[in-house]
Amino acid sequence: MKQVKNVSLRTVGASVPEKNKDGEYEVLIDEQPTGITVPYCDIEAAVKVDADRYLLFLTNDTLFEEMLRIALIRPGDGVIDMLVVGTPYSTGIFEELDVQKTAVNFRFIGDTTWTVSIPDKPFFRIPFIGDPPCVWHSFTPKRYIRISANPPKWQ
Repeated sequence: MKQVKNVSLRTVGASVPEKNKDGEYEVLIDEQPTGITVPYCDIEAAVKVDADRYLLFLTNDTLFEEMLRIALIRPGDGVIDMLVVGTPYSTGIFEELDVQKTAVNFRFIGDTTWTVSIPDKPFFRIPFIGDPPCVWHSFTPKRYIRISANPPKWQ
């Protein structure tokens, strides 16, 4: 894995949503459209996982109530998996990104260090069980993003 700077977003549609509102934003790689859309407007970081997959760390630029969306995308296939870290009325600042060979570490919400990894194959996870507190996944048992938190809870 390695952090990249060639991923950006552009607003989709005729009307431009307010900066801190969920909308529809197309992912661009090397300024070329991918056809992939995401709901948040700011890319905090982009990490190239392998030859054709990227992890995007996205926020919606809402002061004092940040939610972090982590999306795994593949041009041609779209959004493969997405999860949300955060709770209503919680504040979080995405910081201390540390990209390793097989994982990405970062801090978000309190003194919590989060670790994200992408296994070689999708794995089975019962919805609402097994993820750290304040992590929200789509309601599907097939997952592509593995996430952990240290410490696992915060006060």
